[in-house]
Amino acid sequence: FKHPVVRKNTILVTWFFMLISLVFDATVRNVENLNLSIYMSFMVSTGLELPADLLSIVGLTHIGRRWSANLSLALTGICMLITLPLSDYPAVANFFALFGRFWATYGMNTGLQYTVEVMPTCLRGTGTALASIMSMVIQIASPYIVFSAVVHPALPFILIGTLGIF
Repeated sequence: FKHPVVRKNTILVTWFFMLISLVFDATVRNVENLNLSIYMSFMVSTGLELPADLLSIVGLTHIGRRWSANLSLALTGICMLITLPLSDYPAVANFFALFGRFWATYGMNTGLQYTVEVMPTCLRGTGTALASIMSMVIQIASPYIVFSAVVHPALPFILIGTLGIF
């Protein structure tokens, strides 16, 4: 933290990785709030992992790390917020919720790559470990986001969508 540029990059990358990890973990846990069988939603969400991984490679190559990171978070948030007015149509709402999960997976892959590439070589291991540990600390909040459905059924989608757009 001696150099201001390294300090700024470390703080920004750590904050980004914390945010994307929280959004990803909350979308994974939010499966129970979907109007879909847990087995069916698990099958669909695991089927979306490989395409999201492959698309993240293409996106990182062609549009870059910063745009991939920001777009994936924004698209996750938008998809989660779209589910709110569509709650009367469970199939469509589930589609958008799982599509949001797709973009969260894309964002997590981007976050992992972005964190490693931004850190200087001599600090790469320590900086990546710091970002990873801080992301695990913030993931403590994801069960509370998912269980906020007790207060209102739409609240997890509002929180995940807001975090994604933020």
